Amino acid sequence: MRKKWWYGIHGYVFGMIGLIMMLELLSQVNAELINMGVFEALTIILFIFIIAVAAFSVPCGKN
Repeated sequence: MRKKWWYGIHGYVFGMIGLIMMLELLSQVNAELINMGVFEALTIILFIFIIAVAAFSVPCGKN
């Protein structure tokens, strides 16, 4: 089966959306780290890491 050209476009678009979401969450985390405990900050950082891994593990033309 021939590869379609938009597989790579989808991976790029979803990766960019995930990167923008991650940057917005990082800016919110920087504002709220002062009022927050260590456990909540680590939870939010772990959540951001999971979003980044999910965004960049989208297959780009592999299927």
